[in-house]
Amino acid sequence: MNDGGGKVLAALNPIFGADRVARFLVGIASKTSITARIQFVLVNGQPGALCFADGDIIFAVTGDMGQSGIDALYMVRNPDKLARINVPST
Repeated sequence: MNDGGGKVLAALNPIFGADRVARFLVGIASKTSITARIQFVLVNGQPGALCFADGDIIFAVTGDMGQSGIDALYMVRNPDKLARINVPST
């Protein structure tokens, strides 16, 4: 599931299945030529990551883990929400 807030590209509906999620993420990556940096952080108390491009956060992601792997991913791309993130120093 992801949240673009109507301001950036995001899936309109939840995407189910590992194959479909992987294809979605590859599709997002193929639409840009930017070099990104990933910083692993806690997102709402859960393990997650922030993705940066040109010093700006372009998305935050966290997920639910199950016995067989990742059960759900939650991605925030909404710039209004990302602007409120307190970035920990590395």
